Amino acid sequence: VYFWDLDDPMVSALAAEGYRIVSAGFRGGTAFLQRLKTILQLADMVATDSLGTHVGYGVCLKVPCIYFETSIHATDKCNNVSKYTEFTKPILENFKTIFSNADSISPQMWEFCNKYWGLDQIKTQEEIKAIYEINVEITRRAKGFVAAFPATAQKLLDKYETENDLKYRLLKAALPKSDTIKL
Repeated sequence: VYFWDLDDPMVSALAAEGYRIVSAGFRGGTAFLQRLKTILQLADMVATDSLGTHVGYGVCLKVPCIYFETSIHATDKCNNVSKYTEFTKPILENFKTIFSNADSISPQMWEFCNKYWGLDQIKTQEEIKAIYEINVEITRRAKGFVAAFPATAQKLLDKYETENDLKYRLLKAALPKSDTIKL
């Protein structure tokens, strides 16, 4: 549960039934995601009353997730709440339907999470390092001028084609089709 919900009566009731209730702490903390990952890796299932990154992380880590309806609903005092609700309502309804029963992760669950969290785009440490290096090189060669990034990236792509297969594949996949690049 989120850290401020640890003293909720429902948490006490579930703990009394033998469930282990844990928290990854404050979501803005530097170790939050690592703690969440550890909790999910140890979990048998994720039970949730809302759509959030915990669902995408759970499915990514092959932990079944189930949605259950509660009578508690967050309110948003933002001026754009109606537009936000209009946009998210079909997504939330789809989520509720797909995740309403979960003994295992269905193809529909994986597809839903892949659409919003790019589960098929997970990179290795080597790929992440190469992406970082590519970005540093583009920024340095373009001298920080964002308008020069597309042309600089194209020149690097040409360079990487003969010098570095990994960087070539990563940069090529990241760039729009060559006919849409404005140089």
